Amino acid sequence: MPEKLFHFIDETNDWKYFTMVPNYVLNHSSGMEKAMYLEIKRFAGEKGTCFASQRELARRLVCSTSTVSRLLESLLQRKWIRKTGEKRGRSKQIDEYAPVDLW
Repeated sequence: MPEKLFHFIDETNDWKYFTMVPNYVLNHSSGMEKAMYLEIKRFAGEKGTCFASQRELARRLVCSTSTVSRLLESLLQRKWIRKTGEKRGRSKQIDEYAPVDLW
């Protein structure tokens, strides 16, 4: 089965030197949802974009790739991240995601 890759864009401009997580996310999510949101924000990095495979996210969160898929879907439903509609990559198409500015 081909590995899914993701590309994240951070449009919140709080990525330069540290990662900020809104208290709303901390107060209204499970531990795994918090961890996934934080990894997405961290992956976005100083340039606001990054590429990460499900395998890499699963390795960082110490969970399965199916859990990563479920968590991404949960964050999309909560509107804490969004799909940009962009697809990147030459050999593999990678969905691009962006954390939503919840402030």
